Amino acid sequence: MYYLKKRLYLETASVSHLYGNCYETVDYPAEGFAFQASSENRISVIDEILKVVQVLLDDSVAHNIFITRGRKFGESHVGDIDRYSVVRIYLWARRTSYGAKDEAAFNVALCELSGHLPMKSDKGYQTVTEESAAADLRSFCHDTFVCAREKVLQKCSTRQLLE
Repeated sequence: MYYLKKRLYLETASVSHLYGNCYETVDYPAEGFAFQASSENRISVIDEILKVVQVLLDDSVAHNIFITRGRKFGESHVGDIDRYSVVRIYLWARRTSYGAKDEAAFNVALCELSGHLPMKSDKGYQTVTEESAAADLRSFCHDTFVCAREKVLQKCSTRQLLE
């Protein structure tokens, strides 16, 4: 856990409603599920996240969860960090990554999925571009997310209709 004085894009990023408390990222290279929790709905949101995680676990899908402060979904971009009223939870289904990583390269992991790009070397910092980072994030998540999204909609949204 750490605190950043700078705003992360995901604190105010746009999302699209999938069903119930579940949303998906839009206009973001690392496609994933998004949730927002407040004091009023935290239990139902946690329950929904657990259902989605269970779908991923049932299919042995690698995933990461990122939690940050944020603006309510759909709220305008007016305002500052001190006025954030919800906790945003992002869940990325991603391809599995094994083995040693090139320390000079841009390696996709949780911080990178969230848009925070720690660079481990000057060479990496000098060579990475916004386009190359976005392409890496997209390739790490897209195919896995598309499959996971379909299964989550099939299993979780129909479950909501039955409850």
